[in-house]
Amino acid sequence: MRASHLRENGCARSTSDPNGGRPPRSDRTQRPLFTLLSSSFTLPPRPPTSIPLATLKCKILSHVPAHGTGGCYARSTGITPGSNEGGRTIELAIETNKLTRYYGDRCAVNQLTLRVPVGCVYGLLGPNGSGKTTTIKMLLGLLEPTRGWAKLLGRESDRLPSKLRDRIGYVAEGHELYRSASIRDLADFQSKFFSRWNRKSFDEMLSHFRLSQKQRIRQLSNGQRAQVSLALTLACDPDLLIMDDPTLGVDPVIRRRFLESMIQLINQKGRTVLFSSHVLADVERVADRIGILARGVFRVDCTLTEFKQKLRRVRAAFDGQVPALMDMPGLVWLQAGKREAVLTIAHYDGTHEAALRHRGAREVEVLDSTLEDLFIDYNSGGATQFVSTGGTMQ
Repeated sequence: MRASHLRENGCARSTSDPNGGRPPRSDRTQRPLFTLLSSSFTLPPRPPTSIPLATLKCKILSHVPAHGTGGCYARSTGITPGSNEGGRTIELAIETNKLTRYYGDRCAVNQLTLRVPVGCVYGLLGPNGSGKTTTIKMLLGLLEPTRGWAKLLGRESDRLPSKLRDRIGYVAEGHELYRSASIRDLADFQSKFFSRWNRKSFDEMLSHFRLSQKQRIRQLSNGQRAQVSLALTLACDPDLLIMDDPTLGVDPVIRRRFLESMIQLINQKGRTVLFSSHVLADVERVADRIGILARGVFRVDCTLTEFKQKLRRVRAAFDGQVPALMDMPGLVWLQAGKREAVLTIAHYDGTHEAALRHRGAREVEVLDSTLEDLFIDYNSGGATQFVSTGGTMQ
């Protein structure tokens, strides 16, 4: 029988396989139990434009080396690059290979291959619906992939032994905590599942957050529930911490306190962290490396510094009307007025300035840009795809 194929957003799946690429039900292992603790956000509005985005596409060629070259570094942690775990060398805290997930005929995550070295703080970014939460759930074994596999601390996610689950902390989207329980009740409950539970650390975090253990969850604000979630997770003393939008619905004051606490504890304990967020200023403060998902496709994997160096916003001023600029090499975003244009260009170098001046620009200026500026430009339409390879970009 000839196989038919379903295509959506560049994803393809053969329907000749009755299991849709999944292993038979009898071969599937029971999903591990994780304590669900946390959050989500909205993307900032796009800047106004007068000219549509130039769509540039290419293929991901390679990924970050295992030792964290180009920004990820191993801190003082219980697991270090090259450490031995059950006779095996552990250099990657997180690893996936062609991880794919369909919901019916819709491809939510398409062949994601990701490598996060031990000791790295990794920011997973993307617009709403890009596949971040689906990816995180597959990493933890809470959601079965259609194809591909994921490993945490060197073991496949759907076969994690209890001794490894003991070393993984998860702050889930939404801060789903038992509303009738007190903070003390939750701490007593959770401490039974983790051998490295640190009550002193938990008490210190609550004191820092100015929370009483007698308070019930239903009495807390969103921000306070986020703080309780973080305290419960970090008190387990995890080597690997995975957080899905941990500051959802949190006001700026509490969010800053939450972030400072997270930074302090990460630096003290040297954890590997992967977190998603729509608050890009937070990502900019703590991440060593970023990845960007767009419609389920992994489009960027590089250090934060590389992303800001290779994607530049440039202002060009002209004496007369702005000429046609849509054919500018590496163009990602263009906003044009009568005598001035702002361009976002991938792999910007001296040739771009020469090209602009050749077209009549009397002034060319590279603008200071935040991660938020560049992220919005990059995701406002089609995107140039580039990946770091040992400190370089392709």
